[in-house]
Amino acid sequence: MIGVIKVKPGVAFFLILTAAALPPRPAAALETIQHEEGSTCVVCHGDKETSLNGSIHAHFGLDCVSCHGGDDTQVEWEKAMDPAKGFKGAFTAKEVLFLCDRCHGDYERMRQFGIAIDQLQQYRTSEHGKALFLTGNEKVAVCTSCHGVHDIKKVTDPESSVYPTNVPGTCAKCHSDPGYMKPFNVSTTVVEDYKKGVHGKRLLQMDLAAPTCATCHGNHGAAPPGVAEVVNVCGKCHLNIREEFKKSRHFRKGLECVNCHNNHANVHPTKAIFSRKDPGGCRHCHPDADSKQGKYISRILNGIREAEQALEKAEKNTERAEYNGFYVDNEKVLLQEGRTAFLQFANVQHALSLREGTKVLSTAVSKAMHVNENVEIKFRTITDRRITMSAVIGYLLAVLALVYVKYRGLKAAYTREKNRAS
Repeated sequence: MIGVIKVKPGVAFFLILTAAALPPRPAAALETIQHEEGSTCVVCHGDKETSLNGSIHAHFGLDCVSCHGGDDTQVEWEKAMDPAKGFKGAFTAKEVLFLCDRCHGDYERMRQFGIAIDQLQQYRTSEHGKALFLTGNEKVAVCTSCHGVHDIKKVTDPESSVYPTNVPGTCAKCHSDPGYMKPFNVSTTVVEDYKKGVHGKRLLQMDLAAPTCATCHGNHGAAPPGVAEVVNVCGKCHLNIREEFKKSRHFRKGLECVNCHNNHANVHPTKAIFSRKDPGGCRHCHPDADSKQGKYISRILNGIREAEQALEKAEKNTERAEYNGFYVDNEKVLLQEGRTAFLQFANVQHALSLREGTKVLSTAVSKAMHVNENVEIKFRTITDRRITMSAVIGYLLAVLALVYVKYRGLKAAYTREKNRAS
């Protein structure tokens, strides 16, 4: 989808003839427009001028002539849009690319902004670029299709069409249009699938660290990752998982991340993936519970459940002990170590090693059990102390009672003796 301005001389001539039927504009009025606006283009193209004025290009001094050529000091359209002065009203798809590259491929111009100058070279390697340069298909996206035409914003501007949260919508302009994509035989559900996936949900919740279409496919060099590239593309963010996965039999057999996690509609994995029988679940490929793989799945799933239960119990015990006034900083450290070990399993499991998987899960269980034992000792100690204290107090009360009884007996005997003497 190409955003270009088509200013045909015939149309412009028709507008001039229409304007001629109206009362002539005083020369002073034209001079005022030229003086206030700085360009006679605004006489006919005021809407384009408004868009341009809010763009990043206008911020750095570019105007209509910078791209379209011509002479914007002339009122007569023949002079303003004189081809002899370099005027070009409409651009073909290829012309758009070379026009943008005139500045964006110039190192001396771009170095001050830290902008790469190889965008055109990257574009040639993309699916868009191949379709344009190798087959001549001009329906493909070019610079203006994604960045806009006159109203191009800085990439970091939230109003920019290529700001991270706007990228899915920008790609959807073409990739969600069945009629537009039909000749390319490309699915038109990818953007909607992405929005349902964990990446899309995080991005739409304003998590700018979440991957967009361009994160995986590239921007100027946009292309679907090849089969051998998927693990490396995912590994740009999931580095530790990538290294573990490369140790696995799945990787050696040619499987990729998308075989289990899907590509666009990827979901946050839970332990249910081990028992699921639908595509992406372990039981989909390994339905036999008595096979080697089936037994591995069962042992890992049991280990996960045991670790979850132990950590949950340890967390509750720690909270209960703290509520009762016990010092539990050491237990909190142990609990965190257990949680960390459990989180490590998310990486280690991709290696499909029973030894490594059960090792980290056993560590999580061990740390949790240590917490539970410590808390139990704290409560048992205070209970024993209370029992001991109760026994001591009981003994003392008994002694006091005996002393009191003895005292009363002696006092009574003394009273009797005193009465007898008197």
